[in-house]
Amino acid sequence: EVLNAGSEIPVDGIIDSQDPRPLILPASRSVFLAIERCWADDVFIYGLSHRFWKLSLQLVQRYKNWLMSILAGLMTEKNDQGNDRPISNAKRSPNVPGGRVGSPAPSSTNGNISTEVQDDFLLKRLTIVSHDIENMEIKVKEFYREQ
Repeated sequence: EVLNAGSEIPVDGIIDSQDPRPLILPASRSVFLAIERCWADDVFIYGLSHRFWKLSLQLVQRYKNWLMSILAGLMTEKNDQGNDRPISNAKRSPNVPGGRVGSPAPSSTNGNISTEVQDDFLLKRLTIVSHDIENMEIKVKEFYREQ
């Protein structure tokens, strides 16, 4: 399976590549490599081009489904962490009818440092996913223009 190799999102996101648009996630690299191989001159058969196109679309759809499951997992993880946070720091806005809860007031307790680290970790992972989605789109479009 193409996407099983990349189920984890690296935290550092550092990759040594000469490519101006590197793909960080192993799954992203695997999908793009599979698309490249599918359309390579030594593999592609013009009479079966509709099947190669279908395979390419299936790869993109599986990549999308994989990304959606990863994002859902990250958001579930974030929501689970968010449920543990106390709301006692939140200030009620006197100008809003019903006294709607505003943004939490910052504090320097150890609990908030822990949640800041978790938020930073989540933000890094989401940034890596966003980076790969944008670069995958660009790379696939460039690849098809060249073919």
